[in-house]
Amino acid sequence: MVEPHLPASPDQRPADVAVKNGRTALLYPSHAPLADRARGQGTWDLRACWTHVPPRTGNRDTILVYFHGHNGSVKVDADGACVRPDWATSDLFAGISPCTPRRYGLDDIADNARSKPIVLAPEVVDPDNGIRCIAGKLAEPNGLALLIGSCLKRLSKLATPSGAPYLPPGHLSSIRRLFVAAHSGGGIPLIPAIAPAPLFQLFPSDVVMLDCLYGHDGGGEKWCTSLGTGPRGIGNGTDQCSLLITTTGGSTEKSGDALVAALAQKLGFPKVNVAYEQQSRLPRLTAAEERRFDAPANEIAEISHVTDSSTAPSAANTAFISKVLKTRPIVYVKTNVAHDSHPTVFIPLSLAAARS
Repeated sequence: MVEPHLPASPDQRPADVAVKNGRTALLYPSHAPLADRARGQGTWDLRACWTHVPPRTGNRDTILVYFHGHNGSVKVDADGACVRPDWATSDLFAGISPCTPRRYGLDDIADNARSKPIVLAPEVVDPDNGIRCIAGKLAEPNGLALLIGSCLKRLSKLATPSGAPYLPPGHLSSIRRLFVAAHSGGGIPLIPAIAPAPLFQLFPSDVVMLDCLYGHDGGGEKWCTSLGTGPRGIGNGTDQCSLLITTTGGSTEKSGDALVAALAQKLGFPKVNVAYEQQSRLPRLTAAEERRFDAPANEIAEISHVTDSSTAPSAANTAFISKVLKTRPIVYVKTNVAHDSHPTVFIPLSLAAARS
């Protein structure tokens, strides 16, 4: 039996939820991508944003904004367990469970990263079609900056179960680096999220496109060309930006090829190709050729990757990709890693390669 939506009245917006572990929270920020739709329909969980704040290691933090793909949701309860959002029927939720944070272990990814990023994973599902994602308020001017600011402000006011705030106040000025990642259908909200804006002139940023270019470029050409190659542009400096693109073939490969060709022309970056061997599952390079990638260079590296596990490649198998992410500002990986494993495989590699 399909259950109907149960709309709430406009004054019934849920309170932000502090999760027991004292690091995770579920927020309902006013600048969430689907905030307007949530208010209009009374389905407030469209406004939800799952967040995680690892133990802080300094006074400046990395922010990871993650746009989930098809059949995703972000609502959790005070125990951190996935909960059916108010916009989803029970039948629909059965197809998207476990929810995005649990499915990809976003909290573990953050806790295990050297930079300990604060993770923001907003709801971007189309409630009328669970296999689509929409941009909503991200398409407004400075939509991504407003989302980040709204979440950080709420985290500075929300008390953990121990009584301390998740973050100190005034945290927006303490950002060290931004990561903006999108997986699968999350490429749709990514397009306006990375549209040229003052945010990307203020903070060095990395965009991670995880098999998400279905007939579009994820906004990558405008983002890269608007930044150029200057002090805050695309490059290998500590204050510069980078782009990672992954594809499993088909439509996303066709779009990725077109994006890379456009960036090579507009940025003036040469493209270098490296293929893995089927038998060894390692790059087909001599020792001297591989050492070339130890030194930074403004190139586009296209890697034809053959994994030794479709869900969890070994460190030896991905070591070359890790090296190239540290020394090439644009990396394009054609891989047979399973589509649904791209977040757990490639986000940690990208975080580990951060320039600052």
